[in-house]
Amino acid sequence: MNNTLLLKEKFVEEQFEFSIDANRMESPAVSRSLEKEYQAVREGIAAADLSDVLIYEIIGDEAADYLDFVLTGSVFRLREEHLLHTLCVDDAGEILSDVYVLNIDSEKYYLLADGGDYEALDGFLRKNIEGFDITLKDVRDEYALFSIDGPHCTFCVKEVFGPEVLGLRYMAFLPVEENSGDVYVCRAGKTGEYGYWIMSPRKNGVSIFEKIWSAAGQTDYPMALYGRRLDKLLRLENNFFNYETVKNLTRNPFEIGMFWAVDLDKDMAAKDAVDKIIESTVGRKVIGFRADRGALSQGDSIYYKGTQIGQVIDIQPSPSQDGWIGQGLLDADYVYTGLSYEAGEDPVEIITVNMPFILNKSLSVKVS
Repeated sequence: MNNTLLLKEKFVEEQFEFSIDANRMESPAVSRSLEKEYQAVREGIAAADLSDVLIYEIIGDEAADYLDFVLTGSVFRLREEHLLHTLCVDDAGEILSDVYVLNIDSEKYYLLADGGDYEALDGFLRKNIEGFDITLKDVRDEYALFSIDGPHCTFCVKEVFGPEVLGLRYMAFLPVEENSGDVYVCRAGKTGEYGYWIMSPRKNGVSIFEKIWSAAGQTDYPMALYGRRLDKLLRLENNFFNYETVKNLTRNPFEIGMFWAVDLDKDMAAKDAVDKIIESTVGRKVIGFRADRGALSQGDSIYYKGTQIGQVIDIQPSPSQDGWIGQGLLDADYVYTGLSYEAGEDPVEIITVNMPFILNKSLSVKVS
């Protein structure tokens, strides 16, 4: 799959490196100063290009029926102008993608897939269309997506879209009519700070971004674009799911802690597989840990008194935590906080902790 970055010129100007992921999607990876990116997200206003997110439009009398069948969450409970954060799993009950659903009205929805196996996801969605009176269309040629994040980002979004933005609750969106089509201002994001995913007609996406960024420039807060390398750290700090981090170790939604996104009381395409996972019990679970050094890699073994009890999922240095933080996939009997284990061939002591790791600044900043 190919993707055209909406804001590529902006990221080139900021001297970002770019990367290609497993889906052959290009993304801004990192600038010359990861510290500047981090400061903007955690203390000011930041922006990311989300052109690597798939955007599907689903239209028809049975749009809700179809989405409820192919996704794990209950679409029928989703009110208009709200979002549902849920999963799409394959016939084995394993995660294909982490998705948002936008309920435009009873016959029109958008599905945003944020990472995963896009080819397998597309195949799964299309093979399950049979029997439903709907049309499914990839609309990335028509729409663009970018995010505005940070504890002070509400100011610049409000300046462009009006004070109604201030009343948006998490997982709600504001449709804004533009001459070239509707813009959807979604109160969402995976940084832990205030965040908005802006979905706009591609032809005027850059101009909308420039208006927002110009308004942000009227403040004294730190500002920066940020890339996928920082995005990975931000998700770890706040315990947001990251398909790329876990895919080589597990795609089981219950091991990963995404059980809240699965409605066990409804019918779905992967119902039998999901039921079997529950019946067989979940033998492993994810837990956070801190380490005094970062000499570990994904997949390294975790030990307790010489016995292997799990593997390292991720480990990264966190500026706000003044040290290394990570996640491990452990045998369920060992998933308790405050315990000391060893990890890696050159043993590193890790101490298990609750997640998320940080207290976000947005919790103490008034929306204005």
